[in-house]
Amino acid sequence: MVVSFGAAFMARFKPWKVAVSARHFVGVGGFNLLRRSAYEGTGGHAAMPLAVLDDMELGRRIKTHGYTQHVLSGVEMVSIEWYRSTPDLVRGLEKNVFSGFDYRLGTLAGVTLLMLAVRVWPWLALLVTGGAAWWINLATVCATLALYV
Repeated sequence: MVVSFGAAFMARFKPWKVAVSARHFVGVGGFNLLRRSAYEGTGGHAAMPLAVLDDMELGRRIKTHGYTQHVLSGVEMVSIEWYRSTPDLVRGLEKNVFSGFDYRLGTLAGVTLLMLAVRVWPWLALLVTGGAAWWINLATVCATLALYV
């Protein structure tokens, strides 16, 4: 699930473009480092009192107020526990997912169908298909498993 989330996050927000594009932004709740002047210049958290994804909204506001932003990897320096358990993950996603799609039901439905087609169907297809379709689905399952190695 974390791999799927990471891939979807990268596809949607393109963090490699943040430094060079005015329309790309990122915010990561676990660790955002920014200048106080930039934080105050955006109005800080007081300017977004009802933002469910306040980290992403802060990233968006940094860019729309003309400040620069960079995304760096801190994998070897910072470790943050995302959720303690699977039930905690589900509760967290219940709160955040719809907001992450800008409250667009059609987009959420489309992405859900895509995830089912890519993540669930290949496993089921191994039980109900044959011939070339079975081999294609087996290759998809193997590629998915390779992401976890």
